[in-house]
Formats: sequence, C-alpha cells, structure tokens
Amino acid sequence: METNTVPNNESYVIVRITNRTDFDFTPAMGAMYAGVPMPIPAGKSLLAPKPAARHLAKHLARQIFIKKAPIRDEKEIDGRGTDRALWTPEDIERIIAKLLSDEYQEEKTVPKTEAEIMAEKISSLNKDFSEEEKETPKSHVFQDKQEVIAELEKRGIKHDKRSSKDKLEELLK
Repeated sequence: METNTVPNNESYVIVRITNRTDFDFTPAMGAMYAGVPMPIPAGKSLLAPKPAARHLAKHLARQIFIKKAPIRDEKEIDGRGTDRALWTPEDIERIIAKLLSDEYQEEKTVPKTEAEIMAEKISSLNKDFSEEEKETPKSHVFQDKQEVIAELEKRGIKHDKRSSKDKLEELLK
C-alpha cells in the first residue's frame, strides 16, 4: 500500500481522474489514498493532487484488467497456466494515461517551521493585547462619579448608576 503523503512538486499539480468504466470504483477495490476512501462512481470524475490521482488510477487500471480476466479452474488446460500475469507495467501505464488529465497547478506554499508558527502566534497575541491597551486609557483618572458615568454612556456600556465610583470604573477596564 502506498502511503506517500509528503508534499512534493507533484502535490501541487491537480489532476482529474475519470472512471471510464461501467462499474463503481470503491474502497474495497483500492479507491483509497493514505487510508482515506475516495470512491469514484462509474462515469464520474474526481479532482485530486497528482500523487493521489495516480495511485487511484493505478488501482482502477488493475480492476479493469481483473474484470476482463478469464475465469479458470484447475481442470482447464490451455498451456498457459493460471499463474500468468493479467497485466504488464506498460499495460497499467497505458490505462493510467487514459484515466488522468491535468487540470491546473496550485501555488506552492513554503511550509512553516514550529519556531515560525510560535513566533507568529506570540506576535499576534501581543498585537491584540497592545491594541486593547490603546483603547482603554489606563492613565486617565476620573475626578468624580459623573465623569465615569459619562464615559460608560459614551462607550455604550450598561451600568447601574447607583453603583460606587470604583465599581463603575471596573466596567471601563
């Protein structure tokens, strides 16, 4: 089973795989990539990165040959034997070429290291924190309760005018 899930240059090429058969291609037949089921109904298509599409096309090609294989039993003697290969690698490649068509290429993104992700997170957290500080002036001292109430009303903050000046100031923080 192929489980190549590491992005490479081909991972950015998006390919259309078309099931040109009269049978549904199911996970039981090999319609899986990296453990993820990707069924393709008869006559339908699926867009996928090239490695996944190629993997699916290879297994669909094998199913095409298996479906066409003659049924043999041990009594049948034709000089060929029952252990002969149903396909060659060239046969599989020929079928794959008929099943796949290139669609487009995605823009390549450079993966970020853990350190870069952490640095961005810290920067983002501190940016948000510094913007909050700008919005709420910490150095402003209200002279009386009326100033606090006026500021609360200006900001649209619900409050109880009967509360103490200290409690009303807490609402502004």
